[in-house]
Amino acid sequence: MTSSSLFVGLMLQIIRLPNGVPVICDTNSDFPYVSMQMVFNVSHLSAQELGGLEIVAEAIMYETESFSPSALAEYGLLLGGSIKTETNASTFRIEIITQNTHVRPAILLMNELITRPIITEDILEKTHEKLRFKRLLQLHHPTINFSRMFQEVFGVYKSNIELQNFNDIKLLIEKALKPENLVVIVVGDIKPDEVAKTFADTIGQWKVKPITRQRTNFKENELLIPSGFVAFGYQLIGPSVIHEDYPAWLVLVSSLTFGKSSAMQNEFRIKNPWAYYFDFHFKFYKEKTSVIIWFLCKSDDIENDVIKQRENVLSQFLKTYSESLSEEQVLSAKNRIIGFPFALESQSVGLTPGIHSLRTASERGYWYAWWELFGGGIDNHKNFTQKIMEVSHEEVSKQSLITLSNPQIKVLTR
Repeated sequence: MTSSSLFVGLMLQIIRLPNGVPVICDTNSDFPYVSMQMVFNVSHLSAQELGGLEIVAEAIMYETESFSPSALAEYGLLLGGSIKTETNASTFRIEIITQNTHVRPAILLMNELITRPIITEDILEKTHEKLRFKRLLQLHHPTINFSRMFQEVFGVYKSNIELQNFNDIKLLIEKALKPENLVVIVVGDIKPDEVAKTFADTIGQWKVKPITRQRTNFKENELLIPSGFVAFGYQLIGPSVIHEDYPAWLVLVSSLTFGKSSAMQNEFRIKNPWAYYFDFHFKFYKEKTSVIIWFLCKSDDIENDVIKQRENVLSQFLKTYSESLSEEQVLSAKNRIIGFPFALESQSVGLTPGIHSLRTASERGYWYAWWELFGGGIDNHKNFTQKIMEVSHEEVSKQSLITLSNPQIKVLTR
């Protein structure tokens, strides 16, 4: 049934399926539901391909080889939980939350969505229209547009979802969604042997097969960008997640950006009340980690010389940050990373690379997969918390001097 099984703790078990896919089981009975996730490492994709994955995330939810659209919708309702797909610059995931009595049908459905999707011209047109309408609704919210623009400026993502023909989507699915990029996680009151058998009979037999469907072409769609704003952003490059300096580097990033009490918020929202929105975006590679940090200002009354002045203030703030960094800031930054006391203070609430909280089944499952995918191993969800709390003020100051000595600031205006 399976090739190997490893017990990491009393409730945590890793099972290797016949095709090598790891299944992580956390048999935690404290949760009143079960969270099942398939998490793919997509950090090897280009910015253009990552944009295409947003189309894939929507398209695979329409129809499969076993279920018509109406049957698929009814099957989802019968599970009594939720089904969602989500993609970011490093991972693509599908999650099903249901009762522990519905685990087997949920696994069967997850297998259908990933290994047997039907992608047709009609489905791609519907997906395009849905995403286009979503973007139109967001036009009044410039933070979303600037967020994508900064990721494009630094080569991480595309500012617009460029519609691709069927052949592009086919090649993208075959490149991104395959067993060697996958970790499966199940968290909740489950029986690992039964879960393992169902996965072994489904995902464990999965071999990527070419998707052969009708080719389709789309008209170009230009995303409108709201005017009257200026945004300041910069990119920090740090060590890989398995490097010994990564905890200190992440504490540095946390102290700068995470939460309303962060240094960036204090400097540019309280002391210099220029900004009204902050955000950050991580990108993980095998050899390094990238984070883009930016904030948005109203620019109707800002002259070019004022913009340049503010750019200089930001640059000087970053270069001298190690001089103002206090012990209290370091402690607060460490607490925010591990999700204590509250992770909700972060601008990017949820399953983000800065908040390593394990309070919910979804959080547990995602972080088990995240460590497995990026080289740390799933036992790091325990070791990492300890490593974060052991980071010293001196280590963070050192990372500040290394990382912030020559910040490359970009200014975007609309």
